[in-house]
Amino acid sequence: MKKLYLLLISLFLVSCNNYNSKIYTYVEEELDLGTHSVEEKEQVFTEISDSAAFLNAYKKYLISKVARASATRASGAQFTELKGYKLLDENKNEITNTVIFDKKDSLMLDLEKTIGSLSIDNNTSSKTIKPKLNTEELEHLKKLFIYKKDEFDPDGLTWVTPKSAPKHVNENGIYCYFEAGQITSINLRFRLQYTSDEWLFMERCQFLIDGKAYEYTPINLKRDSGNGGEIWEWFDDSVDSSNKDIIIALSQAKTAKVKIKGNQYFDIVKITTKQLKTIKNTLDLYESTGGTFKL
Repeated sequence: MKKLYLLLISLFLVSCNNYNSKIYTYVEEELDLGTHSVEEKEQVFTEISDSAAFLNAYKKYLISKVARASATRASGAQFTELKGYKLLDENKNEITNTVIFDKKDSLMLDLEKTIGSLSIDNNTSSKTIKPKLNTEELEHLKKLFIYKKDEFDPDGLTWVTPKSAPKHVNENGIYCYFEAGQITSINLRFRLQYTSDEWLFMERCQFLIDGKAYEYTPINLKRDSGNGGEIWEWFDDSVDSSNKDIIIALSQAKTAKVKIKGNQYFDIVKITTKQLKTIKNTLDLYESTGGTFKL
């Protein structure tokens, strides 16, 4: 977060010290859910460059999203919807999708994490996990994980994985892990590994969590085999709207099992109490170190 604040401050100081600031227009598009008409609200501002203007406009958009979500939760009703936004240059040409600059994606992510932390919850139908950990509890939780820095990553990202997670692909397991960036935790992931002596050719997974059924179709499916006829099948996916409810339910579950369905056969695997607890610990650590779920 410090990195982001320094960036914004530096952009502000440069703008103040330069007499060639340009005029930009931020246009917010709002959809009326009753009439389905689109209303555009404009806000004029100045910046020293297109890149600085882009970050400013994106920040305005994120703040508007958070404020709108909070108002909807408070009132219980939603009358308008934020359809999108546009950034116009001083000649009124749209440049929203044409501005390119160094570290654009990472700076946008920093803004998302910073502004997103203002939100009360993540607008999900499931109960949102809100860990309230004191310093001692957080330090204890961190000891349950392995921190492995990617020495080839220019941003110095570190993988944070539960110590109880399988060390090799030829072990059964289900867990979450994530990356600890320089500013906040990012890239929460969901992984399931299945090993047997017969191929399933995994296609989808059906979960039964405290008596409630869920279904998930993995995206990054992989499989391999080893000596002795042992086979390994697994998926490693980002946590997003397609599996977020399953992850939250697992973290709060007392009992759970998964039916791993292949193209012809299936196998039912019990998810152990230890595995459920590990998923909860991972989510607690992820959110307690600044991570947020994708909407």
